[in-house]
Amino acid sequence: LVFPNGSVSNPDSCSLTTAYRINRSAPNYDSVERFVHAAMLSGRTVAFHLSGCSGGGTSGLPLISAVYAQ
Repeated sequence: LVFPNGSVSNPDSCSLTTAYRINRSAPNYDSVERFVHAAMLSGRTVAFHLSGCSGGGTSGLPLISAVYAQ
């Protein structure tokens, strides 16, 4: 889970808006998770592209599909 500083963007109207979830079924899950942690620890701003909800439909948390460090 990724907990943002501030409000959660929710483009797909997911039912939960307390955090973002990295899609564990994505083939690059481990790389994305390490990238997010490294970027945040180094003080870089991290931006996400969101697509879908963790529970399918509008159920669950917004899913991270891509990550960018600024």
